[in-house]
Amino acid sequence: MFVILFFSSQTFAQGVGISAGVIVPDPSAMLDISSTSKGVLIPRMTMTERNAISSPANGLLIFCTDDNNFYSNKGTSGTPNWVMIGSVTTQNQVKLARALNTVYQNTTGRIMYVSIITVNNAVGTTKVLCDNTTSPTTKVSAVSGGDGWNRNTFFIVLPNYYYLVTMDGSGGYIDSWIEWY
Repeated sequence: MFVILFFSSQTFAQGVGISAGVIVPDPSAMLDISSTSKGVLIPRMTMTERNAISSPANGLLIFCTDDNNFYSNKGTSGTPNWVMIGSVTTQNQVKLARALNTVYQNTTGRIMYVSIITVNNAVGTTKVLCDNTTSPTTKVSAVSGGDGWNRNTFFIVLPNYYYLVTMDGSGGYIDSWIEWY
């Protein structure tokens, strides 16, 4: 005696829901993760490891541990173009307690923008020196003061370049020092 069984299967276009409870995945999502106490960890790796990914898909997302930024491949799998997500936004803006006459280096791996507001109560000039040496000598900005008014100095620093802010005269100080990229 032969028994022939026929199975009917239906395929539904649906996503996967991951949750501590029961959730119905959003219909527009292939993966819907829900939590009120935990996040999602994207694969973490160095730039060297990221660049060694074989044929990375367009839109592939990674977190780079070298500079603590997310990157997405905006290119093709054959010609990757890793782009940092969130570049040049105010979320990357940091107000710093920097000191005059101290050399700093741009280690962000991208162009950094700097805005410094100084108050110079004596006749004097705030100068910015910036180049690719550890003792920068190339003047990129100079703002004169001496009347007690705030002076805003804005400049860019290329990746791995060094910069130094000096002030001659007496009685001057930094009111605000902000860097962003």
